[in-house]
Amino acid sequence: MFLFLLWVCVGMVVSDNNVDLQTLEILAGMVQSAKEEIAAEGRVPAVCRLPDDRPQGTLDEDQYIQEWAYKLPYRKPQSMPVAARPSGPEFDDVDKYYEISARKVTLEGILGGTYINDEGVSVPRQTEVFAYGPAEESDNSKFSFPAATIDVQVHDKVVVKWINELVDKPAQRKDPKRFVEHLFAVDQTLHWADPECHHGQNHGGPHGLYHGPVPLVTHFHGGSTNEQSDGHPDNWVLPAADNLPHGIRTVGPAYSHFRERSQYADYWTQDSVVADYKEDRAAHLWYHDHAIGITRLNVHAGLLGNFFIRDAAAEAQLPSGDFELPMVIMDRTFYDNGTVWFPDGPQPQNKNVRLPLSGEPTCNGLGASDIAPHWRPGLSGRIHLVNGVAFPSASVYPNCYRWRLLQGSTAKSFTLNMTVYNQHDEINKELTDQMFFRVIGGGHGSLNQPHDVKTIFLMPSERLDILVDFSLIPVGMKVELRNDNWLCPNEVKKIMMFNVVQFPPNQGPSRSCSTYSSNDPPPPPSSVVARTRQIYIQVHPSKSVLADPPTTPKDTIQEYCRPAGSPQVPPINWLQNQLNLQTPVQVPDPFDPSDPTANLKPIQPVVATLFTLSPSPFWPQHYADPITEYPQVGDTEIWELINLSAFPHPIHIHEGSFTVLGHINLTAVDIPAVKRGQQPPQETVPWEDGLTDVVAVKPYTMTRLSIEFHKNGLYVYHCHLLTHEDRDMMRPFCITPENGVPDLSCVQADHGWGNPCAAHPVVVQAPTDKCQDKTDKRPNWTVNFMNKGAADTSQSC
Repeated sequence: MFLFLLWVCVGMVVSDNNVDLQTLEILAGMVQSAKEEIAAEGRVPAVCRLPDDRPQGTLDEDQYIQEWAYKLPYRKPQSMPVAARPSGPEFDDVDKYYEISARKVTLEGILGGTYINDEGVSVPRQTEVFAYGPAEESDNSKFSFPAATIDVQVHDKVVVKWINELVDKPAQRKDPKRFVEHLFAVDQTLHWADPECHHGQNHGGPHGLYHGPVPLVTHFHGGSTNEQSDGHPDNWVLPAADNLPHGIRTVGPAYSHFRERSQYADYWTQDSVVADYKEDRAAHLWYHDHAIGITRLNVHAGLLGNFFIRDAAAEAQLPSGDFELPMVIMDRTFYDNGTVWFPDGPQPQNKNVRLPLSGEPTCNGLGASDIAPHWRPGLSGRIHLVNGVAFPSASVYPNCYRWRLLQGSTAKSFTLNMTVYNQHDEINKELTDQMFFRVIGGGHGSLNQPHDVKTIFLMPSERLDILVDFSLIPVGMKVELRNDNWLCPNEVKKIMMFNVVQFPPNQGPSRSCSTYSSNDPPPPPSSVVARTRQIYIQVHPSKSVLADPPTTPKDTIQEYCRPAGSPQVPPINWLQNQLNLQTPVQVPDPFDPSDPTANLKPIQPVVATLFTLSPSPFWPQHYADPITEYPQVGDTEIWELINLSAFPHPIHIHEGSFTVLGHINLTAVDIPAVKRGQQPPQETVPWEDGLTDVVAVKPYTMTRLSIEFHKNGLYVYHCHLLTHEDRDMMRPFCITPENGVPDLSCVQADHGWGNPCAAHPVVVQAPTDKCQDKTDKRPNWTVNFMNKGAADTSQSC
């Protein structure tokens, strides 16, 4: 079992890029002492394993890929229409105003082909999604997946009213609007929005699903925004439905505070938030839902879109118009009819063996189970989408093209490269060797210089600005964008195909990428650093449920009981008591080697966390634990992200951008050299040669960032594997003014927002007109959550 070592981290003032060698020696020694286990853990990452619990009726993916790969056309996202600007004086200086709703819509064209419906008729596949679109549109024709692009100029003041319209469209105007339930299973045992204030319990039994309205809040990803416009996870709203259950919280606990601070407070409503943005540098940002505990579900359902900040002068020498291709790359798993499938349950085990789930007693004396009933850590679909189309193709001219890549997956990573095929679909090795990605920018504008690379490893939420030179390819040949994922070698390789075609008459001639340039290098990081912080990344196994090791055949997986008198897992307090020590502390293995079940391993992972060791008394910290990071406005800090897990994590920090200083592979550190005072080499990644807001931290690696803080208030940092984010791999941090006094929002968040459920009843009843809609088949329920009451099904509609 992997052993943890603890030490105290001390903030310091530095003016160079050196690493604290004492800390590094401890880290490297810890990791290198576990090399064999690290190698074993990394053989088949859990995210690479195809789920074996998919229900009947899911798409035959191999057959679909054979029949439909590269048959559907590439779709370029449209621009989001602006709305009429309100007449209030608050809007006099606004350059662009949008009103954007989130609705449930049904789309065709995500998948090709047909399926046989219940009437035996062959019909086109359709996909229900949650989608953003202009609120003024009544027919949903401009709602898309991904959403239309918000396209603005640098220094524009942009105001957006984000509206939650997840309601059924009434047949007639006089009919009531009813909320729609989520497309996927909502796990109520996680720390989540919890509008019905279940107080940790679930109606319909201990593992019952949520059937209420869907909370939403939109995050402006990468923006340097004030706290009330950031899209804080606790600033969610419900739709303004007519059948909201009595006593339900319609807004999140942060809503009232952020509304009071907003310049546009009078325009916030029960179902909407008004946010303002202004960026001073060209960037490829994006927007997506960020509601606490269900971000993975809401984004996977379709709530995401590009947000381009343009600078005409800086981009004048870059391909534009038809030669600029925004590409949102994602993965999904589908039913045969086109419906998106999302896993409902923990990491798959044998279907004939039921492990105890959250709150249920275990047979081993280690306490109640901590396995969430409807959550799992990884998610990897075999159907690859670009702009919401499965395996599309595009016709391109022999010219230089600008790709605006956004990795929009929920949890899957991609390793991108290109292969050239001749007219007979044979690989042309010579031309393949000549093709490369010229990376000119990241999420926050241009790099210091272009970098030509053959392969790009891209994790969720990363963006890249790339030039691809099709002028090298003869007309009639094809270039395939492929996924050769080093993490999952058995992955589907196909993503998208580009068919090189002749320029139309009177167009051309070809331009190669060598004729294009960008002239907007990023500012260098500050050489004066206020302090260094260390943030630890870890996934945690179950504390209570033991099972066979992963190599055991699935038909024997089961829970094992601990013999009487076996040692218990060390309590968290045992670890807390070691925090005052300056030397490594080895946590004892809680399992007795003489125990016949000593080789069993806990089910893992069941939770993922980010944490600090000092000064917090909590180890590890969860989302709701007290804030431990209080940087000041104007300060530059070095954050050292230390990944103690066997899986890479993309870490995103809100409120702006940062510079990646380098990565230190802890398994390869020369410890004797470190003891002699020699600094270790810090590896760099070509596409990190600029500003970014997310960084991929590889396994057993220290990644070092230089980050400057601009706006005071409450923000968060988290893993952008959304399955991890929703399971506590997210922490709040507070940027204080120069006087160091935290904002009120930080104080309120530190105290749980004053227990917002205290003012709400624990008995939640549906309105009496619940059954007026005869198409609503859900039961008329009355639940006392304190008594764990079950739903009353005696009055089903």
